[in-house]
Amino acid sequence: MSWGKIKELFKLCRLPSSIGASITPVIGALTVKGYLLNISHFFWLLLLGVFFNILGVVLNDFIDIQFDEFSKEIKDRPLVKKTMTPKAVFFIIIIGLVIIFSISIIFFWSLLAILILIISLDFGVLYNIFSKKLIGSDIFLASSMAFFFLFGALAVSDNINNVYEIGNLTWIVFMIIFIYIFIMNVLEGNLKDVNFDREAGALNIPVFLGVKTGKKMHVTMSFKAIIIGLKILLVFFVFSTFFFFNLIFWFWQIIILIILVFGMLWITFKILNMSSFNILRFAFYGRIHGVFSYLVIPIMLMRFIGINWTLFLILFPASCPLIFNYLLYGKSLTPVVFIK
Repeated sequence: MSWGKIKELFKLCRLPSSIGASITPVIGALTVKGYLLNISHFFWLLLLGVFFNILGVVLNDFIDIQFDEFSKEIKDRPLVKKTMTPKAVFFIIIIGLVIIFSISIIFFWSLLAILILIISLDFGVLYNIFSKKLIGSDIFLASSMAFFFLFGALAVSDNINNVYEIGNLTWIVFMIIFIYIFIMNVLEGNLKDVNFDREAGALNIPVFLGVKTGKKMHVTMSFKAIIIGLKILLVFFVFSTFFFFNLIFWFWQIIILIILVFGMLWITFKILNMSSFNILRFAFYGRIHGVFSYLVIPIMLMRFIGINWTLFLILFPASCPLIFNYLLYGKSLTPVVFIK
């Protein structure tokens, strides 16, 4: 297979984001084991995470191809420009499923953990099927990632067959990840494509609530209320770990969290109040919003998981897109990198 074909395969798998987002089950494991997380467990959870995300994006591209053809921003995706075929999608899905279940059965055997993993995969499939057909289907994607996080927590738990043994910290982060993914997908993934989705007959929250992008951007009050309300709920869960569940913290850790929260809220208001839609400016705001929103999690966990794991959670998802985007596209930052 030529390097050009390999690059197209990697693009189909969206390797930069798939590797960067593979830390979801690792975060789950860290909420249980903290800085004592076993390196072997970490490696297999990370590898499992890579193939889990590849399955999701490949299936998404395959199912949404009739909608993606309307979007100029993703016209270079392999299935849209037909450099990859549905046969390649089928091959990737089979290989991915074999690897995911092999790792989970060999290294993290537990009927409960396997059940949670299956639930996570099922929610991912539901999202890919209904993402353009059912209003609020973003809940499926958020549930998929939250349950995948829970799988990581169960996989390293001392009592792996009892979900009730999972501590409060894990459940709080479970809710944070659910809300975080839901907001990211609705605010960034759906908002940028709202005109194309409306033209293609797709249904999602921005289309349903009458949001329009163009020379004059119109974001309805109902859409703003949903996003801002969820942001406030997210902030509540973040700080509840310190004030209601006795999580030990450093004072300066709280200061950093406050700065991140204000930055996250500020950039959210900037996105919601753009007077006109410019894809490059929107992408710039989206990246800042994504950075602020994500950094809340490792900074919140810093004292519990230790500095080394905190640095990994910060640097790994940031460096992977830079490295692999350069290898695949010849530049470290692609014009638009969003959840979809």
